[in-house]
Order: sequence, then structure tokens, then C-alpha cells
Amino acid sequence: MGLNVPHDIKMKIKVVSIMYLVYYSWFLSKSSLKLSVPL
Repeated sequence: MGLNVPHDIKMKIKVVSIMYLVYYSWFLSKSSLKLSVPL
């Protein structure tokens, strides 16, 4: 069990970073759409 902990932490960090990048790119595209098309 102890040997698997660092691997699990690395996987969690990788998944969280990927989710953050996807959310950040979506947020940027949404904000850029707002800027390019003012309501």
C-alpha cells in the first residue's frame, strides 16, 4: 500500500491539472466571446 501512495498522488495531480486546464480554456473562450460580442 505504501509504495502505491506516490503514484496515486501523481495521478490525482495529473487529473486535477488536466481538469483545471480544460476549465481555464473554457473560461477564456467564454470571456473572449463576451468581449468580442458585447450584449
